[in-house]
Amino acid sequence: MDNKISFRLAEEKDKPFLLKLRNETMNGHIYNAGLIPNNEIHIERINYRFDCANVVVVDDIEVGLLKVIKEGELWHLVQIQLSTSSQRKGIGREIILEVLRQAFENNSGVKLSVFKANPAKNLYTELGFKTYLETETTYEMQAMLGEE
Repeated sequence: MDNKISFRLAEEKDKPFLLKLRNETMNGHIYNAGLIPNNEIHIERINYRFDCANVVVVDDIEVGLLKVIKEGELWHLVQIQLSTSSQRKGIGREIILEVLRQAFENNSGVKLSVFKANPAKNLYTELGFKTYLETETTYEMQAMLGEE
């Protein structure tokens, strides 16, 4: 991977970018789950634990969002979103591997939720996440230290 990935804490001024990113990356998955996306719900999701939100920067260009709640024995990967032009380049894999590395160093696991129709589920499975709960629209997954 030749991309230089960095992160910076999200700020209020980033919210228009994050709303555009969310519409670009999530509306299709929301529709596929039989739900109707809207900006009000997107904004609620953006604001949820905004203190944990980081803008993903690749080669000095803002391309995504990473939101991880790093608390307790099971960190919560709340959101990872990359612009469509940044997908399928190994960036998401690299980011998730780094989250797992940090969590495992802290003797924590990582949990996440993914829409059933989201192909990112395959990546999560490849990286060691296992489904522990299935809802009507999502898989709840986790990766634990020491599990293969």
